[in-house]
Amino acid sequence: MNSEDIRDILLNSSEKDIVTNFQTIFGLKNGSSNSIIHLNEIRKLSLSTITLGIARMEKIEQELDYSKYMPFLIALLAIYIGIFNSIEFEINLLMPLINLIGFGIFFLLFIKSIKKGVDRRASAIYLKSILQQVKEEKVRGMKIK
Repeated sequence: MNSEDIRDILLNSSEKDIVTNFQTIFGLKNGSSNSIIHLNEIRKLSLSTITLGIARMEKIEQELDYSKYMPFLIALLAIYIGIFNSIEFEINLLMPLINLIGFGIFFLLFIKSIKKGVDRRASAIYLKSILQQVKEEKVRGMKIK
């Protein structure tokens, strides 16, 4: 992959595709890559491209920050448990079981989506760090000349 391909990914791909492509390029998923070669290709990018790439990584990082949603979800869980405990069990024993199973399925799907988001967020932070280091190298290089 050359620097033009990397530039195209950084500037034109969707957020999901950016992260997926760079996970593949740097071997974050499978552990195998030519990271040094790709890092050198990133170094060939212009300063403006690197700056825009950093901004996109920052956006992805902010979008996938689930710590903002956790207080709401914990409160929702507490309300659900409170309602579940106040139901009269003598009326119908099947209804609480259906509620519990439904909540369990929702909870598992939610945890699965958070796991995917956490992986993508970690990769975005990794790429942002690389881009910031390359940007600092370029800025230092400009000051020396």
